Amino acid sequence: MTKRAVVAWAAALAVLSGAAHGGRIVVNHDEWTLSNTGFANTPGNAEQFVSNLAGFMNIDGGAFSVLIFSDNFGLTQSSFLNHLTGPVGASVLATTDPTVWNAGLGGYDAVFLAGQNAPALPAGYATTLQNYVNGGGSVYVAAGTADGVNAVTEAALWDPFLNAFGLDLAPAYNGCCGVDPVVGGHPLLAGVTQLYSNNGNTVSTTGTSPFAQIIETSGATTGIGLIGIYDDVGATQVPEPGSLALLGLGLAGLALARRVKRAA
Repeated sequence: MTKRAVVAWAAALAVLSGAAHGGRIVVNHDEWTLSNTGFANTPGNAEQFVSNLAGFMNIDGGAFSVLIFSDNFGLTQSSFLNHLTGPVGASVLATTDPTVWNAGLGGYDAVFLAGQNAPALPAGYATTLQNYVNGGGSVYVAAGTADGVNAVTEAALWDPFLNAFGLDLAPAYNGCCGVDPVVGGHPLLAGVTQLYSNNGNTVSTTGTSPFAQIIETSGATTGIGLIGIYDDVGATQVPEPGSLALLGLGLAGLALARRVKRAA
């Protein structure tokens, strides 16, 4: 093997040893935050939150393409849509047509979900969403809808997806919160002093992912998680054992290249 071939081979193995990074998830305990009522009760704050959401979820920057796969009022009313398509400048498709879902989510930077979508979502939707996030996509889930479901079935609808990323919805509605002061310090909440909600599924972490956290808890009622996120964008991860073996081979190749150079 020539010196050039050894170096190229080792470099390729080093690239293969790198850990892949996924995307981002935002889960809100309730859907009212982005409704017309939510905007009206927190003037300026809901707008800022949506702008922050766009920046957080549009991982690659540039044009922002959004799929709203829901007919729930919390994601389809005018205040939210007008801010997305106006100041944010996003291209938005709001639909529950399963053919859009089945065509693949890869054409969208972010997918927004809320309500009882189970009749429209195909079998394996949780796996589809997991693959989408692992591939670098962003997902927003609004719970607390009672839209054709109760608290138990609503949590059960989203937890197969959320649990895979260390997030969880409680199987009971929390009665929280009306206009609630923001107490979190995450950049997603920068410039936001209050948000509105009305009886959601409390959000918590399972402890299984270092990239999951609760960024907003109720300022009025202790212990209620309102907004959770999963974010492994740019995170430093330890390669899996198979990747470590490849990395070892790559380093061995580099050592061989150095010996070839000394012998030349």
